[in-house]
Amino acid sequence: MNVPGGRFANRLQEFTPDDRGYEWLLLAGPAVVVVLAVLGRSPAAVAVAVAYLVAFVSYVLYRALEGD
Repeated sequence: MNVPGGRFANRLQEFTPDDRGYEWLLLAGPAVVVVLAVLGRSPAAVAVAVAYLVAFVSYVLYRALEGD
């Protein structure tokens, strides 16, 4: 099935519940929220949040662009 938005959008559709990396990143999200709530807006909490976002975005882009 082709999705408007081209090849990139079509690759994103291939994420499935069997994708362990995506699953772990989704499960880690609430833990990051808990860390932020406990630590407040400290440099350590900001570093954890930034690291999580970078990992998540990097993984999604990697999966979307692999196979080219």
